[in-house]
Amino acid sequence: MLPGHDEDAVRGHDLPGDALVVATSGSTGEPKGVVLTHSAVRASGLAGNAALGVDPGAGDEWLACLPLSHLGGLGVVTKALLTGTPLTVHAGFDADAVARAAAEVAARGHRLLTTLVPTTFARIDPGLFRAIV
Repeated sequence: MLPGHDEDAVRGHDLPGDALVVATSGSTGEPKGVVLTHSAVRASGLAGNAALGVDPGAGDEWLACLPLSHLGGLGVVTKALLTGTPLTVHAGFDADAVARAAAEVAARGHRLLTTLVPTTFARIDPGLFRAIV
């Protein structure tokens, strides 16, 4: 269950097709658990990959460096799984670790993609990445 969230708020939301419950950002009040279906998670990953033209055959690789308990981190994993794109997962955001990962990928002649939030984006060199969501 989501730490600090009311289990009763999501109880009964285990319908066929439900994939997971994620916390909202709480921009309109207290964060709430939102149920996402397998088809919604898949559609989001497919749309993101299509928009970015992700191609593991061309050397694309994904880096997940945001918490997997949020869609920014989990979405990277989903996108990688849907395309068979190589994936590196960090325990959390660390600017130095992200820069090292980007350098390692570049040394292999590959191109790194990731998802960041504005505060993390400001702490890295965006030129190290093919794309940042």
